[in-house]
Amino acid sequence: MTPISRWFPVGLSEKHVVSGFIVTLTTNAPCHLWLRWTQNPPWVHPVSVVDRGLATKTRSYWCFTAWKTIEQEEPDDTYEHTFIWVGWEICQRKYFTFKGEIGGVESPSDSPIFHLHFTISPPPEVTLVLLEPWTWTMPPPPPITQVIDEPWTWAMPPPPSMTQVIEEPWTGTIPPPPSMTQVFDEHWTS
Repeated sequence: MTPISRWFPVGLSEKHVVSGFIVTLTTNAPCHLWLRWTQNPPWVHPVSVVDRGLATKTRSYWCFTAWKTIEQEEPDDTYEHTFIWVGWEICQRKYFTFKGEIGGVESPSDSPIFHLHFTISPPPEVTLVLLEPWTWTMPPPPPITQVIDEPWTWAMPPPPSMTQVIEEPWTGTIPPPPSMTQVFDEHWTS
């Protein structure tokens, strides 16, 4: 039986992380891949083709320049290929393709050219739990990162009653206090 020398992508996914992406590619055959990336958009060149003696530029050649590589995280040949791709700047666009080998031999296969655009980093995941003591039951809180305990309940004592007094020391007289529930003591200095 002839060993498989070619592969093709059957699934691609990316997860946005703080400073980049985690790219996962699934292939039809076990292989070991490298992600080749560049910041330069791919160039398209028309290619001349001779058909029945007539040369025409009917095909395109894609030029992928100044690329760098990231090797997959998994050892050996696999169906699932994970690439941790960090070091992005906000609002940066990069182009990438995949190249690989099967059984230690370089495969003639490669993938289409993809691109990703890095937006602002995602916020950290935070779980917010409000504990309200006036509810009937309070189950224990799950493992969380922030707890807000609301201590006010119907059992708190009412505020003390107050009478508002306005003292005007510059006149030497104190007017009779009105019937209010707050005290304002204005001490004026010269």
